[in-house]
Amino acid sequence: MQIIGILGGLLTTLLTIPVLAQSGKEAPRPEIGKYCKVYRAGEGLKVLLLRIGPETKNESLVALDGFDHPWDGRIFKASVTKADGRQEFMIQNNGRPFVVLVFRERYGQSTLFVPKYGTEEMERPLIYSEGLSVECKPDILLSQYLQQQSGKK
Repeated sequence: MQIIGILGGLLTTLLTIPVLAQSGKEAPRPEIGKYCKVYRAGEGLKVLLLRIGPETKNESLVALDGFDHPWDGRIFKASVTKADGRQEFMIQNNGRPFVVLVFRERYGQSTLFVPKYGTEEMERPLIYSEGLSVECKPDILLSQYLQQQSGKK
């Protein structure tokens, strides 16, 4: 499943996918942030971020969309660490910790890291997109993440 459509009018495919039905037997939906942040990495690649859980847990959903890579359309749950003007988003990749995003606030730099093929990393600079961020739908992103997780079982 691709994450296209989380961004309202720009990307619409997801809007045709039914949102997960809520029933009494399902676990309650986790708390999420009120807004998404969307970054562009050039050549159509977009990175969507959404806080998941209480702010004190420092966790975020990281969705990747629009590039020719096995991670295209994937949504990861990342732990976020902040120190010395730097934020790192760490996911699990093949059972190992992997820093997928780094924000260097002092320098205004944001970088996406994805495994290329094998052990080589691919690094892409990111630029914040206010227009895409406004169009991002947090509830839809969460629903797609939960649907992705239920398919892994």
